[in-house]
Amino acid sequence: MYRAELAATLDERETASALLARIEHVALDPGQTARAAPAFGIAADLAAAMR
Repeated sequence: MYRAELAATLDERETASALLARIEHVALDPGQTARAAPAFGIAADLAAAMR
């Protein structure tokens, strides 16, 4: 997520989009999902801003 945010900041939209797409396929257990929730929120905001 952080790499996607950096790519978006550097106006590398293709790279940012590819990284965001990869995030959707990461398998996490419920505890990991809970801990990563803030970062997933950032990723969702970034994806929305790139549309």
